[in-house]
Amino acid sequence: MGEAISETSLPQSLNVSKTPVREALQELEREGLVQIFPKHGTFVFEASPGLVREISDFRLMLETVALERVMASRWGQLVDHLEPVVAALENAITADDLVVCRRLDATLHSGIMARCGNTFPEEAHAAIEFRVQALRTPLSTAADNNDRTMGEHRNLSAAIEDRDAPRALEILRNHILQTRESCLSQMLQAPRK
Repeated sequence: MGEAISETSLPQSLNVSKTPVREALQELEREGLVQIFPKHGTFVFEASPGLVREISDFRLMLETVALERVMASRWGQLVDHLEPVVAALENAITADDLVVCRRLDATLHSGIMARCGNTFPEEAHAAIEFRVQALRTPLSTAADNNDRTMGEHRNLSAAIEDRDAPRALEILRNHILQTRESCLSQMLQAPRK
């Protein structure tokens, strides 16, 4: 993160003109994944401890409210969604398929949001998903982190299946906070540029 992106070499390496690359970079800027500084360059967004905390706080607000709503009115739909996602996630972790693990992790969380019955929190969650994925990616390379996350997802799914909303909410809160702490810990251990 924080690396420069060459607007000249990127179109050449992709064998396309500058216009689609410029448009794609502008879209990535709207999504918060790159920063464009006119006459200075384009850079991959830089994660900071403050950003990690803000994203985590925002996720806590969105996902816990969404889960409360789903547990009250669309519980069965969520159970039907979670069972195959958790099973596939377990298989992906066993196969050490990190790309599929990250995709399924996102699918699990966005599935809660999609069933909350309100498009505004769902859209807000989708707007930060790319940044969340960018923060999750380095974490997914550690087997112990994947095992811990899998256990949290399994426990969350079980609490939801049992219709135990307080336990499910506590597990979800702890899961998001643990992800935040893992990101912050990894940032502190990373070599300085």
